[in-house]
Amino acid sequence: MSDTNQPANDLQQHFMDYLTEEGFRPDLDTEGDIHFKCEGHHYYILFNHKDRLFVRLFCPPFWKIESEEEQQKALEAAQYATRRCKVCKVCTNGENVCATIEMFVAEPAHATAIFPRAIAALQYGVSCFVSKMRGEGE
Repeated sequence: MSDTNQPANDLQQHFMDYLTEEGFRPDLDTEGDIHFKCEGHHYYILFNHKDRLFVRLFCPPFWKIESEEEQQKALEAAQYATRRCKVCKVCTNGENVCATIEMFVAEPAHATAIFPRAIAALQYGVSCFVSKMRGEGE
């Protein structure tokens, strides 16, 4: 079992090392979160310093909502994408749309072991949302 008092920077360092080994160029921001690019898109790995077993893979706002009508359509597309995609949440805040994968990990290696699948699920969730907004989804 993992030590829940493990310093958060151990998990951060594990991700920094992993991403570097995989060919990404991660940056650690002032809040202790990791920023990296993958296939031309920006992503973050967010840490919760009060819950050291919780990790969030975050796709920052990727769609700007331009009107009330589009807000309703975005809510429906976000629900559609969230239903279609395993573990991916697509959310609106009234102005933008973002996506996230949230997970609990007992050990840092558990998170990096599933990282390729997690990033693919996040990208799929974004793709489902965009397709639905463009009228291409079911």
